[in-house]
Amino acid sequence: DNSDFGPQDRDGPHTADAAAAPAPAPSRFGDGSGFTHSRAPVIELVGGMTDGEMEEAAIRFANGDEAGAEAALLEALEHPSAGHEQALRWACALLDLYRATGRQQSFEQAAIAFAQRFERSAPVWFSMPEALESTQAVTPARTVPSRLLVEPIWASPADVDVTAVDTLRLAVANVDPPWFLDWTALERIDPQAVPALGELFAQWCETAVDLRFSGAGRLEATLHDLAHSGRREAGQVSWKLRLDALRIMQLQDAFELAALDYCVTFEVSPPAWEDARCLYHDATIAGTLTVQADATPDDGTAVRGAHGFAPAATIQMGLEPVQASVAELSGTILGEATTALAAVEQARSGALRLVVSCANLVRVDFSAAGSILNWVAGLQAQGCQVQFREVHRLVAAFFGVIGINEHARVMLRPN
Repeated sequence: DNSDFGPQDRDGPHTADAAAAPAPAPSRFGDGSGFTHSRAPVIELVGGMTDGEMEEAAIRFANGDEAGAEAALLEALEHPSAGHEQALRWACALLDLYRATGRQQSFEQAAIAFAQRFERSAPVWFSMPEALESTQAVTPARTVPSRLLVEPIWASPADVDVTAVDTLRLAVANVDPPWFLDWTALERIDPQAVPALGELFAQWCETAVDLRFSGAGRLEATLHDLAHSGRREAGQVSWKLRLDALRIMQLQDAFELAALDYCVTFEVSPPAWEDARCLYHDATIAGTLTVQADATPDDGTAVRGAHGFAPAATIQMGLEPVQASVAELSGTILGEATTALAAVEQARSGALRLVVSCANLVRVDFSAAGSILNWVAGLQAQGCQVQFREVHRLVAAFFGVIGINEHARVMLRPN
């Protein structure tokens, strides 16, 4: 019954109602009787991945008409001739809308209908307004120190023991996120340190904290040595640490291979992938992080939560071996987007590959989208490849309406 989609008691935009907490999910590391295959690959927005209904909702949302966007998606979901892929796209966009506007009660009601209709787990709840508040709640006395991408707040020793984990715990307790951790020197994790380290990683999986790892490959390899196929003596705590680390680093394919090894080793059903709530970036020990507070430039552009990463901070672009500069667009961008794009351009610093994180990008209006279109078209003409990552579906569909996806890769939010 398609009418199950959407809230029965509509809560208004920009609210976070305290809904009754759902029953806790069974442990992913118990002796479960089934395996929920919940792959959520990163999907690129292409011409065939949008439709009239999605575009209508995206345009209304871009204009600030949240209720109209919600109504358009709900009406589409009630259409009897809707195909499975179309309905799934609309349902995910509806959940993205509720997360972008902080409407938890509406999200949870729609998530139940999602699971019933599509027979798969719904995406997890998080509030984009709350995440933005936590990143913007800085004063001149509490700005993010530039050394975070120059000097890690904690560097792993070759042998991580209980003392090293205590030092790590103290480091993250005394510095505001983002937390830059260097795992480059890691060679071994003492089994005695596994429970404490596992507790930290489990917390990060469930918390919207910003993490940046250098030497992530060393961490992954060391955890593989700690808990690999057939090694029961490592215990389930070691396996949980490894799988949580893969969740944090967004290595879903590696997670599912490890989950199958876990299944074979302990003769139980493999744990299902769940997106970690933390934000994660690969990082290098160079560059600086600049944070621009809310601003209203002279040209009238309203930009909220625009962040930029200095050009030395790098991340791989897709599966290409060449490193790309990283920048971020976040919050709500209105008007000509001059300030936001200037910060991104400063981060690019002439690089010919650029990844723009949109994990916290709530909304872009027509004027801002037009500015972004002209900007990416200009970069394409210069031979620069631009990729927008973790874009929620209404913004991604709007990018398609404007034509941004014809000049840059637009990668949808994976969850």
